[in-house]
Amino acid sequence: MKPRLVIHIGMHKTGSSSIQHYLSRNRRLLRLLGVLYPESVGADGRRQPKHAALFDAISHEADHGRPHPAYGASAAMAEALAHRIETSRARVAVLSAEGFSGPKPDFARALAPLAARFDATVVVFLRRPDLWAESFHRQMVMSRQVREARPLRAFLAAPEMQAHLDWPRILGWWRGAFGPGALRIRAFAPEAGGPGPVRAFIAAASLPRPCLLLPHLAAHRNPAPERARLFANLRENALASGAPAEEPESALAPLDEEERRAFLSVHAGAAELYAGARK
Repeated sequence: MKPRLVIHIGMHKTGSSSIQHYLSRNRRLLRLLGVLYPESVGADGRRQPKHAALFDAISHEADHGRPHPAYGASAAMAEALAHRIETSRARVAVLSAEGFSGPKPDFARALAPLAARFDATVVVFLRRPDLWAESFHRQMVMSRQVREARPLRAFLAAPEMQAHLDWPRILGWWRGAFGPGALRIRAFAPEAGGPGPVRAFIAAASLPRPCLLLPHLAAHRNPAPERARLFANLRENALASGAPAEEPESALAPLDEEERRAFLSVHAGAAELYAGARK
């Protein structure tokens, strides 16, 4: 019988940080339960709570057409990871990086060879598209790597956001790589009136029930930023980029009801996937 492999692909702003905190902090206890959460080490030598190194290697190859200067070829990384899982004799292994759900087929394509070696499950959590997009904008404004300077509405209208919200296409890549039965699409649990993200993940991934007894089950690792800090970051980002700075209140004002209806109509495919995940 093949070992099980769970690939948690996010999405962003669906409790991924809480899930990764739980998995990385409980790595040794999870091994006692037959669950392997392989370590990931960054280019700086530091351990990472998620599999960011593998994500970076795949993304670099997709963007530049050559291996990552620090990590090397992603295929070699995936092979080493598969060997680590197979020699561990764990009953189930978990990979997690919310970036895997990005609008590039390269992530599913790079990990597709694992389907022949493991009984794979791909887990993804969805939020209502308009609420997800607003939350994602706040995250990008706060990110010191991205430093998003655009007001909310300009951000939502950008072509790259249209690609990020093409969830049917993105999940189609994963379905094609691992088979239609491998994909488990779930609604972001707190927003849907369900359990916290870690409990929801344990259930979606069919991890052993004793996993519910481990610490860090209810950790909230990425709370929404305070409005004042969000305003300050947006203005700072705009000044640094040379972009015109709108008044913070108008730049960050949530969508009104009419705008929400129009947004959900434009992104009907994503809305339908979310609605299906809630059932």
